[in-house]
Amino acid sequence: RRPTIRNMIPIYIVGDSFGKGEFVLANEEDKVDNVHPGCEIYLQQNLDCPVVNYSKEGASNQDIIEQISINNIKNATVIVFATDSFRKIKNNHKLATHLFVKKQHTIKEIHEILFLEWVKKLETITKTRNCNVYLIGGYANIYESYAPAKHIKILTHSWISDILNKQVGDLSAIFYKDMEYLLTLNPNPTNEQKADFIAIAGEKAFRLHHTKNHSSFLDNYHPDRTAHQTLSKKIIKSLDIR
Repeated sequence: RRPTIRNMIPIYIVGDSFGKGEFVLANEEDKVDNVHPGCEIYLQQNLDCPVVNYSKEGASNQDIIEQISINNIKNATVIVFATDSFRKIKNNHKLATHLFVKKQHTIKEIHEILFLEWVKKLETITKTRNCNVYLIGGYANIYESYAPAKHIKILTHSWISDILNKQVGDLSAIFYKDMEYLLTLNPNPTNEQKADFIAIAGEKAFRLHHTKNHSSFLDNYHPDRTAHQTLSKKIIKSLDIR
């Protein structure tokens, strides 16, 4: 007998492309096609409740918050695929300038500060809306320093690391364009900031080397349907099943 969620309360998925499923390389260079809905379909097949997926390619963490508010998600289970905290950092220009230029924080420090600031917003909006959250480190890792609130459960700090059976770095998801943006704020970074640029390049190279040489990443970046199926089993096992 399949497990069921009490009262048929929908399960919602929010996130970036990692929440949308399997991607494959398209004919055009650097283009990918979303060919399988991933966790969405596996959860629908195994749980007697609706599954609604609002994940969107290219979504920032702030966009993910808005997926919850705009779609008026409340009194529900929400699966969140976290993305990189620097994505669309230009929209956070004032804070980025304050931290990188005025405070001269390292890039790693800024990255973690922005993540922790976002996840606190996630805690607030989901608590206000009476939601239980299952948090997944998808495109970007969940920082180990984060201590979740009672209504939030971390399913995995790093889904990619789980698949590869190798730890990918917390900075490995940062886009080069976002590092370039920081340099436009201050073309003369501190030695510590310069060291972080080099470290990020190393983390990105390590990650891409292993995903390109692993069968679970058909487009070299996104986990395939089998990885989504495995993750779905983990989700189901963790859900509040009645």
